[in-house]
Parts: sequence; C-alpha cells; structure tokens
Amino acid sequence: MIDYKGAIHIHTKLSDGTGDLSQIVKAGLKTKLDFLIISDHNHLQYKEQGREGWYEDRLLVLVGEEVSHSNEHILALGIQTPLPEHLSPAESLKKISEQNGLSFLVHPYGKYRVFLRSRDYSWKNWQENNFSGIEIWSYMFDWIAKVKLYNLPYYFLFPEKAINGPFYQTLRKWDELTQERPVVGIAGVDAHARGFWPIQVFPYAKLFRTVLTHVLLPEPFEKSFSKDAQRIYTALQQGHCYFAYEKIKSATGFKFTIQGAQQTAIMGDRITFDPSLQLIVTLPHKAQLRILHNGMPLLAAYSDGATISVRKPGVYRVDSYLQGKPWIFSNPIYVMPDENDSS
Repeated sequence: MIDYKGAIHIHTKLSDGTGDLSQIVKAGLKTKLDFLIISDHNHLQYKEQGREGWYEDRLLVLVGEEVSHSNEHILALGIQTPLPEHLSPAESLKKISEQNGLSFLVHPYGKYRVFLRSRDYSWKNWQENNFSGIEIWSYMFDWIAKVKLYNLPYYFLFPEKAINGPFYQTLRKWDELTQERPVVGIAGVDAHARGFWPIQVFPYAKLFRTVLTHVLLPEPFEKSFSKDAQRIYTALQQGHCYFAYEKIKSATGFKFTIQGAQQTAIMGDRITFDPSLQLIVTLPHKAQLRILHNGMPLLAAYSDGATISVRKPGVYRVDSYLQGKPWIFSNPIYVMPDENDSS
C-alpha cells in the first residue's frame, strides 16, 4: 500500500479563515503534503470555480464543506452540491448520503471557555447513525481546551505545549460505536490561520506540520484529478487511513495489519476470525505502543513494533505515544466471528 499524508478541515477567507487558496496551496507545497481538503462553512465556492486539482504535480487539492447547524458541524466530502445551513443535522446527513458523499462529525466534544466566553460545539444528535466517521483529533480544539486567561500569552508563544491529543470522551465514544458498526476516524487541523496583528499564531504552514491524516492506496497517484480524488475518498470511506501528530516525528512507515493463513486485513477492513490470525504492528520509531481490543488495552510496550496472536473476535486498534505526547492512532480492524464455527 502507498502511504499519502494530507491536511483535512481547512478554512479560507471565503468563510472564517484568513488565507486565500493560493496561500494555502503554497503552504501545502512548502510542507510537502500530498493532499489537502478545504472545508469552508456552508459553500463549495472553490469547487464551483474549478480550483480543485493538482498543483505543480505534487499537491492534490480537494474541496468539501463544513455544514454548520448552529454549533453542530459536519464535514461533507465528495459532494457536488452545497448543503444549506437551515437543514437539521439529520437532514444534512441524509442529503450527503444521497450525493454519495462522506460525512464526518467534527470536534464532537468541542467546548472551550476563554475570558468570560463559553462556547459549545459538541455533537448532540448521537441517535443519528448514518455518518461515515468522526474527527477524532481536532487540533485547534485540543489547543484551546487548555487555554485560560492567565496562560494565554504562553500558549500563543508555545502552542505545542498545550497539545494533549484526542479528547478521552471522543476516543471512548469511537470505541463504543465501532463495536456496533465501522466508524472511520480522521484528524482535522481546523485551520483558520488567525492571530493578533501583526502576529499570526497559527499560520497554515505551521498547522500543516501538526495533525495529519494518512491514506493507504493500493496504487500510486496517476496525476489524474478525478481518479486520484476518488481514490482519496474511497480510502477515507473504507477506513484505510490513520492519523498522527507529525510535529514530534513523521509517522510515515506505520503499518498495522492482521494476517491469517488465507486472508489479510489492513486498517478499516473486516476479517473472519480463525486461529491462525496474527496482529502485526510496525512503528517508524520506538515509542510507547498500545494494542486495544474493544477499547481496552491488550498490550503495552516501548517498542518499534509487535506481533501477537488474535485469540478472539472484536475490534482492534493501535495507538502510540512519543516524547510524552500522543503520536499515531490507527483505524480499527474488525475481526468478525466465524459463522461456520459451531463450537
């Protein structure tokens, strides 16, 4: 599989960001991203202007929409027609599905308080179960969750010091949902490139070195926009992806598979349980590694990899921590019971 990394959940000055597309493309090229996904609020203007495509044959730019229902937001990818703001969350999820698009709940437990102002952007409609996935790690909400009036100057100067990783509630909810059905996890930078003039605290290029989503493709890009865009969307739909905090170390080279005598699964796949199954993890650098089964730690070790026997069906995922910070988070592999096993 070919590993491509990209930044997802990016705002431009056409909504509440500060940069135009050319500035964002320049930042993507500078940071050597393979793809980026623009997601302004409630429109697809850059798509409608024909601005999607390959830039310098190195960066694939896609355009989605952050559908905003009051303070509950959905990232809609692969759609052709924008969704109006007045729809309910349930109606938006239905409209995205009707366009064969992907829907990701963004910052689902996002709350913060700065000065005397409290904001709640958490997802309330968990009874709706037809979304594709969840933004497990939202970089800007991770940062702002630790910011108070007294430490604001410090975290503006050293934003990485505030980073703690995905919220515990988000990971717990993800583990709960994946025991019912596949739910894809991604990371979002939620880039706006704001600051206080003349200081831009979160420029796009800086954010593009933080939490990135890696997609795994069976073949290299062809440099055909339509084909390569569909490959990205298919990988995200299937959960053939993982996400990582690239600020501390590149995650390229991470691998997580489950292999049996006659079958192999990568992240996002389902595989039928049999006694020959082996779970294999490879990290690009030694780190604190965890293997989880149905949300519970099965193995923890400081290593650059591990191989264990899969002893029962369930949902398996991997995470790792480096230099005291969360680093890599896999999507799950789903080990299904053998329906032909009568024992």
